[in-house]
Amino acid sequence: MKVKKGKHVFKPLRTRLYVNPRTLFIGAIFGQEAVYDHNTPDQQDWNKGGGLSFNLFTNHRRSAMYGWRWNPKTTRFEFTDYIHDGRQIVKETQIFSVHPGEPLSVFIYFKKGLIFYKFRSNDRSLSYFVPVKFKPGFLGRRIGAWFGGNLPAPRNLEFTEYQNQIQ
Repeated sequence: MKVKKGKHVFKPLRTRLYVNPRTLFIGAIFGQEAVYDHNTPDQQDWNKGGGLSFNLFTNHRRSAMYGWRWNPKTTRFEFTDYIHDGRQIVKETQIFSVHPGEPLSVFIYFKKGLIFYKFRSNDRSLSYFVPVKFKPGFLGRRIGAWFGGNLPAPRNLEFTEYQNQIQ
C-alpha cells in the first residue's frame, strides 16, 4: 500500500462490495517505509488502515476501521479502533503497538450492537469489544487505507498488506 507525499489516498484502492460481510482480517507489516513525523500536534491524528462500511455512499456512517499512527517518542506504530457510529466517531478505546517490521494481524468482527477487535503481533495480542448503535447491513463495502486526519502524507509512505479477507 503506497501513498505519495502530499496525498491522502493509498494505492491500490481496496473498494469492493460484499454480501452480508461480518468479519475482516488483515495481515500487514509497517516498516521503516511507513515512519513519518509531522512535528506538529497532528502527529496524534489517526491514519486509517482500512475496514468495512455498511453505508454504500460514505465511510462516515456505519463503518469500522483500524487506525494507525507512528509514535516518534516510543518509536513504535500504534493501532486502535476507528468507528463511525452514526454521526459520532468512536476511537482509541484501547491502543496496541508494534516495532517497525513486526507482523500485525487485525481482526474485526461485526455483530448487532458490538464490534470486536483483535490486534496480534508475534506472541502478543489485544482483544476487546466496542459497543455501537448501528447493526451490520446486508451489503458492505471495503474501505481502503487513508493517510491523515488533517494533514496529508509528509513524504512517500508504504506498508505491506499481505493478507486481506472478508467473510
